[in-house]
Amino acid sequence: MNHFQLSTRLACLLTACVLAAPASSAQDTIGDGFAQVSSVPIPAAFASYATLSTGEQVVFDGLSIDLYDASGGYLLNLATLPGFVFNSFVAIDPSETFAICGESSNHDLFKVALDGSSFTTLANVVYNYDAEFEDANHVIVSATTCGFGCGNDLVRVDTDTGATTTLATVSGASGPVAIAANGDLYYATSSDSFPAPPGSTSILRWTSAQLAGGTLLSELDATVIAAGLDGAASLGIDPAYGNLFLAESIFGATSSIYEFDKQSGALVDTVVESANYLTTIEFGDHGGNGHVHAYQPATGTYLRYNNGDVVTVEPVRPQSSISYAGNQVTFQVTGAKPNSAVLVTWGPSATYSPIETSYQLSFTFAFHTGIPLGQLRRTPWYTPTDANGVASFTYFDFQNLGGTLVFQGLCTDESGTFIGSSEAAFN
Repeated sequence: MNHFQLSTRLACLLTACVLAAPASSAQDTIGDGFAQVSSVPIPAAFASYATLSTGEQVVFDGLSIDLYDASGGYLLNLATLPGFVFNSFVAIDPSETFAICGESSNHDLFKVALDGSSFTTLANVVYNYDAEFEDANHVIVSATTCGFGCGNDLVRVDTDTGATTTLATVSGASGPVAIAANGDLYYATSSDSFPAPPGSTSILRWTSAQLAGGTLLSELDATVIAAGLDGAASLGIDPAYGNLFLAESIFGATSSIYEFDKQSGALVDTVVESANYLTTIEFGDHGGNGHVHAYQPATGTYLRYNNGDVVTVEPVRPQSSISYAGNQVTFQVTGAKPNSAVLVTWGPSATYSPIETSYQLSFTFAFHTGIPLGQLRRTPWYTPTDANGVASFTYFDFQNLGGTLVFQGLCTDESGTFIGSSEAAFN
């Protein structure tokens, strides 16, 4: 193990030890429009893990690869190594029938059947660090294959044969990878210095066409999606909407999870801030509308990350209500962005569908509504929210429209940019 990776490993272990002590572990700050819904201990300390769609976890602690249920209960031993190694990552194939597990002591990649039926050494990729499945039969591995100070490689590994192909070589130490639904590859750079100098991390993107072109790529061939970041421990893409999430993790300082626009790379939101070291960004799916974005329905995708425990964060959608005082009607939204605004919209209740349709009003979020867009009406002004995120709109119902309308708030941030919507309320 080279000097950088050894110092990083020791720092990670030291940080994990601090996180494991309840008296010193700090509470994370969850951004507006999100809520922490659970925090569950990792079944094995200092382990790499990946989560299946069922909530079960494949956990690699450097000696044993095991399957645990969603509550952390032991289910099955998948493999046991002859001696301890430094675990690097766990990546689960799209069909969820096997996992690829990496280690950076002997540099092996293992292919492990999730039913416990087989365990083989697939390939040897020196100083493998992170990996993501490109398709059903290939995984892209981030690895410092030449050792310290000579750059990092992005290597395609055939999960049937173990054959390797170097796709790109970039400067610096190993960084995390993520792959979009269209096959584009994202990579967060990492400095050879430890800790990483401020502003030294960028997020790069190579297109799927570039990856298929057969030419060895470099950072000069990549599009810079975001720059000026202070480090990167994990990278992920929301499968429902495509926005990019990065764990900017800094030893001894505030770490954050950021959301970036999938098109422009602009910073959309800070989802988490923490005194803990943050890593292992994953996404789960409830199966409904909504994605990992503030003020969205909590029925779609949600975020998991590691702060020493596995923490689950979901969006929190603003609530709405209708109240009467004679013919004076007040539509109120609570839980919106504080000191921002709500655009009041309405439509006929007769054509309202409780199964909402999703509309892309911007590149950062989806607008969910049961009101047909052609029948949607709005006020010509915005209603401000107070310091608690409450907005109130009052009108006089001289036409006796009670029971015929449905109202919904379209929420903005402080700049007036739309960011989410409230639930519907009937008059």
